[in-house]
Amino acid sequence: MGGYYDEIYKIENGKFTTVAKGSYGETEDQQTDENGELIYRYYWNGEDVSEEQYEQNLKELFDQDLYTFEQSKALLQQMM
Repeated sequence: MGGYYDEIYKIENGKFTTVAKGSYGETEDQQTDENGELIYRYYWNGEDVSEEQYEQNLKELFDQDLYTFEQSKALLQQMM
Protein backbone atom coordinates (compact mmCIF):
# COMPACT_ATOMS: atom_id res chain seq x y z
CA MET A 1 0.00 0.00 0.00
CA GLY A 2 2.61 2.56 1.04
CA GLY A 3 2.19 6.19 1.95
CA TYR A 4 0.28 9.15 0.64
CA TYR A 5 0.72 12.87 0.98
CA ASP A 6 -0.97 16.22 0.50
CA GLU A 7 0.96 19.46 0.09
CA ILE A 8 -0.86 22.78 -0.05
CA TYR A 9 0.83 25.72 -1.78
CA LYS A 10 0.01 29.33 -2.49
CA ILE A 11 1.56 31.72 -4.96
CA GLU A 12 3.23 34.58 -3.17
CA ASN A 13 5.20 37.23 -5.04
CA GLY A 14 5.20 34.99 -8.10
CA LYS A 15 6.63 31.97 -6.24
CA PHE A 16 5.09 28.83 -4.82
CA THR A 17 5.13 28.82 -1.02
CA THR A 18 4.25 25.78 1.10
CA VAL A 19 1.26 26.39 3.35
CA ALA A 20 0.95 22.92 4.90
CA LYS A 21 2.06 19.31 4.45
CA GLY A 22 0.28 16.16 5.44
CA SER A 23 1.05 12.49 5.01
CA TYR A 24 -0.41 9.16 5.98
CA GLY A 25 0.29 5.50 5.52
CA GLU A 26 0.26 2.10 7.10
CA THR A 27 2.42 1.44 10.13
CA GLU A 28 5.87 -0.01 9.49
CA ASP A 29 4.92 -3.35 10.99
CA GLN A 30 1.54 -3.31 9.19
CA GLN A 31 -0.58 -3.40 12.33
CA THR A 32 -4.26 -4.24 11.90
CA ASP A 33 -7.34 -3.37 13.89
CA GLU A 34 -9.88 -5.81 15.36
CA ASN A 35 -11.48 -6.17 11.90
CA GLY A 36 -8.20 -7.03 10.19
CA GLU A 37 -7.95 -3.62 8.48
CA LEU A 38 -4.56 -1.95 8.24
CA ILE A 39 -3.95 0.83 10.74
CA TYR A 40 -2.80 4.10 9.20
CA ARG A 41 -0.76 6.85 10.88
CA TYR A 42 -1.55 10.46 10.00
CA TYR A 43 0.80 13.44 10.20
CA TRP A 44 0.10 17.12 9.63
CA ASN A 45 3.04 19.51 9.45
CA GLY A 46 5.15 16.82 11.11
CA GLU A 47 2.79 16.20 14.03
CA ASP A 48 0.95 12.94 14.69
CA VAL A 49 -2.82 13.56 14.29
CA SER A 50 -6.00 11.49 14.03
CA GLU A 51 -7.57 10.67 10.67
CA GLU A 52 -10.42 13.04 11.51
CA GLN A 53 -8.05 15.90 12.37
CA TYR A 54 -6.06 15.28 9.18
CA GLU A 55 -9.20 15.50 7.04
CA GLN A 56 -10.38 18.61 8.90
CA ASN A 57 -7.02 20.34 8.43
CA LEU A 58 -7.07 19.54 4.72
CA LYS A 59 -10.65 20.76 4.27
CA GLU A 60 -9.85 24.04 6.02
CA LEU A 61 -7.19 24.80 3.41
CA PHE A 62 -8.46 23.13 0.26
CA ASP A 63 -12.00 22.39 -0.88
CA GLN A 64 -11.53 19.08 -2.69
CA ASP A 65 -15.03 19.30 -4.17
CA LEU A 66 -14.12 22.45 -6.12
CA TYR A 67 -11.33 21.01 -8.23
CA THR A 68 -10.88 17.94 -10.35
CA PHE A 69 -7.57 16.71 -11.72
CA GLU A 70 -8.50 18.04 -15.16
CA GLN A 71 -9.33 21.48 -13.76
CA SER A 72 -6.02 21.59 -11.89
CA LYS A 73 -4.12 20.51 -14.99
CA ALA A 74 -5.81 23.23 -17.06
CA LEU A 75 -5.04 25.86 -14.43
CA LEU A 76 -1.36 24.90 -14.38
CA GLN A 77 -1.18 25.08 -18.17
CA GLN A 78 -2.66 28.59 -18.07
CA MET A 79 -0.03 29.65 -15.55
CA MET A 80 2.86 28.47 -17.71
